[in-house]
Amino acid sequence: LMDSYTTENYSDALPESSDIVSVNILEEPILVVNENAKSALKTTSSWAAFFSVMLFISVGFLFLGGLLILVLGAIFPFLPTEAEVPFGMFIFLGIIYMIMAGVMFFPALYLFRFSQKTPDAIHKNNPITLEDAFVNMKAYWKFMGILTIASIGLSILMFPIAIFLSIAGIF
Repeated sequence: LMDSYTTENYSDALPESSDIVSVNILEEPILVVNENAKSALKTTSSWAAFFSVMLFISVGFLFLGGLLILVLGAIFPFLPTEAEVPFGMFIFLGIIYMIMAGVMFFPALYLFRFSQKTPDAIHKNNPITLEDAFVNMKAYWKFMGILTIASIGLSILMFPIAIFLSIAGIF
């Protein structure tokens, strides 16, 4: 009965011998990254590098914008204007911008690490470095997912608050 289940009966369904690195049913399966996958990973890492640099630049502008708002908030009360802007509003906005810069630093860092480790892993054929690259990619997407959910929740929460404040005449 076992002879009817040999590989000879299914030889056309098996990959070519050059595609098989190791076959041992007692060990953990081995993942082979072929040349097409390596090429796709190199391209992906290049785009990840581009977007991580764009994120770092955005983080810098957010932080500098927050500092500028704080400085303007300190100068604004001494300027002769008719506008009635509460002093605390500038401090609040400046701090919010700086917090946003701090929050966005981490996804930029995760994406940058992925973009650096992936080509290194492919060049050196190092599965541990590739695993570390994917851990950073996972951290990036997890962070962005949580940030998206929090942003949606905050938007939903702010809508009725804005309506209440406008009816109360505060804004």
